Amino acid sequence: MPLSDDIMIIIGNKSAEEFKKLLPASAKILNDFYYTMSPVGGLITAALSITKPYFAALAVDMPLINPKIIEKLYFMAQRSLGDNSYA
Repeated sequence: MPLSDDIMIIIGNKSAEEFKKLLPASAKILNDFYYTMSPVGGLITAALSITKPYFAALAVDMPLINPKIIEKLYFMAQRSLGDNSYA
């Protein structure tokens, strides 16, 4: 079961057309707002583009990360902020 159906891919200054062929139609593909900042620019782009209260940023070299780790981080963030509405 996916943790979220809200997927955002930040692609630097590359063309989105290549990525659209490989990703689900629901994935949001964005160019970096601040490309010269390298990975930090991608994180800023993601942070400014999210519509949910939490997000997880994963590097492309971590495709096999265990979803339980993301889920644990999500629940820890909720608890630390006093948000028990999703528990």
